[in-house]
Amino acid sequence: MAKEYKTIAAAQKAGSMYFTGKDGKKKLAVTKEQLDAWKKRNKGKFTGSALTAWANAKGKDIGGSKRDSSPRPQLRPGSESAGPGMGVMTKSEKNEVDAANKRNQKTREEMGKLPDRAEKTKKQYEKDKAASEAKRGPSPGQKFNTWYEKNGSSYSTMKEAMEAYKKTLKSGNSKGGMAKKKSGYSKGGMIDMRKTGLFR
Repeated sequence: MAKEYKTIAAAQKAGSMYFTGKDGKKKLAVTKEQLDAWKKRNKGKFTGSALTAWANAKGKDIGGSKRDSSPRPQLRPGSESAGPGMGVMTKSEKNEVDAANKRNQKTREEMGKLPDRAEKTKKQYEKDKAASEAKRGPSPGQKFNTWYEKNGSSYSTMKEAMEAYKKTLKSGNSKGGMAKKKSGYSKGGMIDMRKTGLFR
């Protein structure tokens, strides 16, 4: 026990860290010179009281510096260097740049295909328009143009040609409509009594 050693020398000889002073109190068995030498050897390896650090180390030199003894923080995934020639860029940042470049390349390729799509759309529109016109038949303007190509040279002005064309339309209606009705009317409606023999 500490009280069994009355001097620092006696405690150190016995391998004890403590001795009992003249005042009867328990004290660390180290001299000022020894503590100063220990502080010099372990400079930067401890914080706070040198005497407390000496006691915690049990009088032995502290292995490694305080900084070395602290666990080194682990790098977050992707925070390591991107590699030679990349400067301070991390691997995670390089991955983001590569992904952005890939998206931009895809966009440029899609933009390059737009003229082809526009050409296909135009051709399809023209095809649909031609099919619609064929189904609908020629318009009144087209009919007039066709008639004028054949008969226009017979008229001195466009107005005269237009009036003549309108007359052909009216004539066509009377022939196609009224004539049929008259023919049907004479056959199916009124009876010619002279032909039946009633007036003979």
